Amino acid sequence: MQAEVHVLTRNTFAGLFLSNPNVSRVWTVEKFVDKELLEALRNQKFELCIDLHKNWRSMQVCWNLRVKTINYSKQNIQKWLKVRLKSWYSFQARHIVDRYFESLKTLKVENDGGGLEYFFDSSFEASIEMINSVRCNYIVGVLGAAHATKQIPYDLWKQIISFRSSRKMVLLGGKDVLSLGQKLSKEFDNVIDLVGKCSLDESAFWIKHSQYVISPDTGLMHMAAAFDKPILSIWGSTTPAFGMYPYFRQQRFHDERQVEGLACRPCSKIGFAACPKGHFKCMLDQNADLAAFEGEL
Repeated sequence: MQAEVHVLTRNTFAGLFLSNPNVSRVWTVEKFVDKELLEALRNQKFELCIDLHKNWRSMQVCWNLRVKTINYSKQNIQKWLKVRLKSWYSFQARHIVDRYFESLKTLKVENDGGGLEYFFDSSFEASIEMINSVRCNYIVGVLGAAHATKQIPYDLWKQIISFRSSRKMVLLGGKDVLSLGQKLSKEFDNVIDLVGKCSLDESAFWIKHSQYVISPDTGLMHMAAAFDKPILSIWGSTTPAFGMYPYFRQQRFHDERQVEGLACRPCSKIGFAACPKGHFKCMLDQNADLAAFEGEL
């Protein structure tokens, strides 16, 4: 099936699509969809709207386009029950990628088994410093996450890095975790602090050439899966049962770490700015023996 594909996304995510050769045009929105944007989209005379968010903003766009709309199963009722009933409710969501493809069955669009994709900008060139750095084996540690209860805290990072004192660790993340990166780089000589200093392509470069990636439930974890890197994922207030775990193109080594039997977990399907209980045990009670992962590669 031949089609011209346009993508509408938040400004902050545009870079994920701009270099994709399969995307004809990228439209961006700041926060609210204004009349000018809706009019411009209507003028494109789209034949189909595929809604991969299914929230009030995306539904507003699809409704205004007045065309056939396809959306996917968010399984929100099951997630709500899991958050409310915790371990009393057994639930494992299908991966969100598989649910996306399920929604496209009527179009005869099938999963090619190629996994996730990331395309570098054609103008991207790694610096000499970056090229020289990747000649040594290093690990990537991802500090940031959209919500604080999904972020790996300072004390746990100290344990993780201490176990790997003989290995270089590149720290990545946004400006919201600048202070965390600075604290860790001052404490450990083997840390390369690149928090808040990298473009999306630069972060992708460091991940692509790493030995493996240590990450919470966040976007760079999925980027690591796109490059088929082994991943040690550490889960706090959310759970892989929601279907947002790394999606590999082939069977790849992935170790999920989460505190089992914690009565208050999961407390949210997306995370909070702070632990509702005040103790943050879902992260602070993680098994400190995180060195085992390295020996299993």
